[in-house]
Amino acid sequence: MPSGDPVPPLLFPGRDAVERRWLASLKQARRIRLVGPRLYASVPQGKLVEVVRASWATLVARLYPHALVSHRTAFEFTPAPGGEIWLTATTNRVVSYPGLRLRFVRGPGPLADDPKFLTIRSSSRARAFLENLATTRRTGRLSDPGRTKASTNSRTPALTAPAGSAGAPDDR
Repeated sequence: MPSGDPVPPLLFPGRDAVERRWLASLKQARRIRLVGPRLYASVPQGKLVEVVRASWATLVARLYPHALVSHRTAFEFTPAPGGEIWLTATTNRVVSYPGLRLRFVRGPGPLADDPKFLTIRSSSRARAFLENLATTRRTGRLSDPGRTKASTNSRTPALTAPAGSAGAPDDR
């Protein structure tokens, strides 16, 4: 490919020897750079987050074809405000890309009523509701840091509703 030809904004690993040689030549010419696991980009650093977030579905379909779009993502089909995409797969893990965090949760594969989304599958509405109701242990930062507030009473570690919300005890 001559140096003047346009290069796609995101490139994935080559499927055959010809594509791998083409990627190697682009990388050697410094027209692309590695930006995450198995992902190359040709866009300037300033546009990278925007391009990766906009291409999340293509990225998942190409790099993780056996994953199931699930949880919150199965309802919204867009990254959460913190850049999270929820997927069900065979292992628990987090894979990070610029502006995007793929959260894999171990669970069963696609069911008969799970619809197609591009070349992958997405949780059905009923399944997505159940996934969102499931309790999980928090090991990192919350996507929505203002959701709950810990009780100030050291003897009762239960969670309470934020002050001023419905159901919160009034200060009499």
